[in-house]
Amino acid sequence: MIFNTGTSRSIVFWTAVILLVCSANHCRAEKQSPKWPDHIQVVLDSTMPLEYDRGRRLPLYLWQVMDPGPLDEDSAEVLVKALDERGVGLVTSWNPGNREKSLVESLKIAAAQKKLSLRVNINATSCMDSFFNGDPRMAHIDDEGKPFWDTSFGEKNMGCPLSIEIAVGNGKFKVAVAPRQCQIISLR
Repeated sequence: MIFNTGTSRSIVFWTAVILLVCSANHCRAEKQSPKWPDHIQVVLDSTMPLEYDRGRRLPLYLWQVMDPGPLDEDSAEVLVKALDERGVGLVTSWNPGNREKSLVESLKIAAAQKKLSLRVNINATSCMDSFFNGDPRMAHIDDEGKPFWDTSFGEKNMGCPLSIEIAVGNGKFKVAVAPRQCQIISLR
């Protein structure tokens, strides 16, 4: 009977120790490897670090690896490094509609990218929305001299980026641009 009591206490004691140690290690592992947003975690889970250094080649820019949300400086660096090891570049977006928030988040990622000697990757597409306002003078020009819009942006038709001089002319934007010198050759 004494043997059984000691064995039971021993089992309870060692079970408690194992549970405490495992819990402590689990917490430490979570702290070291933060759970990223699902759209980024799926890329990390689906890819492996590159076998060979990518050298001077650009990283892959994946739509899914964009805008991780608010991160502290250490987490930003860990995420940028983990993606870079897989040959993937992290992209953040500047949003003029939410300027302060998007800049704070983008600048943290940019600082991590610079610290790791990587390119800074910014999606500034939404900053261009006000330039492409539907003015026919901002359309692309096909090989027959006819204006057309790029309809690949969803509901908003995009004009030619080299036509920005027209939008700048209203004085709202202080941007130096070259005169429009492009014609788009339509693919047949």
